[in-house]
Amino acid sequence: MHPHSSTIEDLLAENARLRAELQNYRYSVDFNCPRYPLLAERWPALVGSVLVYWDMDGLNAANFRYGDDGVHERARSAYGLIRREIRAGDELYLYRGGDEFTMPLAPSDALTAARRLLALLMSQGLSATFAIVPYRDDLGACITHADALVKAHRGGARGEGRRGFVIDATGGTAMEYDALHSIATKDEV
Repeated sequence: MHPHSSTIEDLLAENARLRAELQNYRYSVDFNCPRYPLLAERWPALVGSVLVYWDMDGLNAANFRYGDDGVHERARSAYGLIRREIRAGDELYLYRGGDEFTMPLAPSDALTAARRLLALLMSQGLSATFAIVPYRDDLGACITHADALVKAHRGGARGEGRRGFVIDATGGTAMEYDALHSIATKDEV
């Protein structure tokens, strides 16, 4: 085999990566939402903040039912609700695709904000799973930690299990909340 030739699997993987990147670009332009690289630039100045990360629930199932355009519309609707709800100075960033967002906040504001946003989404028939993680110098590690918490509390990467929670991991343990009630569970982080 020629050293520069690719296998079918390599080509399919590259095609999938490029499609995801194009979809991410489509969402960021359509939503007029700053993307992750802008947060990465600002991150060093945000020492003392926590990262609120959330992934919209149920969009994989919606994709099968409504197709890409239907998912895009649901994600855009969620983004519009959140954008109107957050305070003027808060920074909202699109992370990946059109269904993962991040927002750096003061530790004292994060849990209340996440629970309020979850309640708002649920009032409109939408849902998300939130994770609040402490500041780390490495933003990528911060997001990886938050994403792992979301997946673990949902019951896996596909999220067919529980939905609509806020996981606060800023105190050394992961405290799980729903939109309206007090602590649901407590796990070591």
